[in-house]
Amino acid sequence: MPLGPGQRLLLSGLTDLIAAGGELQWRGQLRADEGLIELRSGGVPDIPADIQIVGAAAARKEIPPAAEVAAGWTPRVGAELTIALGEALSVRGGGVDARLGGELTLTGVLPTAPQVRGQVDVRDGTLSAYGWKSVVA
Repeated sequence: MPLGPGQRLLLSGLTDLIAAGGELQWRGQLRADEGLIELRSGGVPDIPADIQIVGAAAARKEIPPAAEVAAGWTPRVGAELTIALGEALSVRGGGVDARLGGELTLTGVLPTAPQVRGQVDVRDGTLSAYGWKSVVA
């Protein structure tokens, strides 16, 4: 499952996707067999208002999602998914280098009202910030 540049997540499990009353229901259990989440730094600063980028207007053409273009409809998916984080899910960047575990439950209506509950454990790793370093083994 692509998450963005430098991100990856390999999932396995069984789920059902059921159409019911104009809404999709997604239920099941998943496991993160492997994954890497790379944290980015604080981001790129905004460009001051007095600076103009030549050709920027042409490059910013936004294309709405196909479902909205076709029917003015935003898909709604009711979710009830349990996601086990497995043994090989890592997070790196911004002073963090750790392996995560635990289990999360995703419920609610996607994309407008998701809810995530559960516990994320740091199995091993390091956190470095403001001149100190913490190690979890």
